Amino acid sequence: MRQPPNQLTGLVMQVLGEYRTEDRGLLSKLLEQLAKGTMSGELKVLIVQLLLVQLDSLHPSRRGEAWVGQALYWLGQLDHESARSVFQRVLTEKRFLFFKAWPEECRTQVERMV
Repeated sequence: MRQPPNQLTGLVMQVLGEYRTEDRGLLSKLLEQLAKGTMSGELKVLIVQLLLVQLDSLHPSRRGEAWVGQALYWLGQLDHESARSVFQRVLTEKRFLFFKAWPEECRTQVERMV
């Protein structure tokens, strides 16, 4: 599933939540660089770190939210290597010993990328 870069901007805005002044630099860089059709290594690192932190701290009850699958997709596109630990967790984590802990949509998204 190929997603256009403007969906990355929407995802980042959703993950950041309510607008804060300290997020302005990241959002400005993202919009500016995507408008030019490029993305610097520095920006990729910032976005990957943001997504990894959000997924690592995500409460299990929120794993079915639409942005989670998008975040997994973009992690795979931006820095597959850094995403390995999260991908492994999505595929193997269990609750109550044998129930899969992540929704099927998330597991399917990750399976396509590994």
